[in-house]
Amino acid sequence: MRIIQWIKTMFRKLLNKKVTRPDDFLREDQEALLERNPHGDLTCQCCMKEMHGLEEQVAHKDKEIQYYKGLLSSKDQEILRLEKMNMPQNPQSRPWYPEEDILGAHPSHGENRTPSGL
Repeated sequence: MRIIQWIKTMFRKLLNKKVTRPDDFLREDQEALLERNPHGDLTCQCCMKEMHGLEEQVAHKDKEIQYYKGLLSSKDQEILRLEKMNMPQNPQSRPWYPEEDILGAHPSHGENRTPSGL
């Protein structure tokens, strides 16, 4: 009777315990690879084509990023050039307003105006 009880307790302990070995993890990884790659080899043609397509997309996006960086750089240079053109040569002089040339008007010194003329 004691033997049967001992077997029952051991059996319960084994059922409550989850035993995992390193081999189980390797087997699970291999099964996962086989699910993604039904051919069984690590570098099948389907996967190679897909990887090549992804590499081409990445290369295309890199070229696009470089293009936009160059465009941004040229716009930055243009902004700097325009800022240098609009900066007065004499920093003590008052700002120049485009409507002064057109209308010939000179704003009084008490007016608070922005360079845009607003």
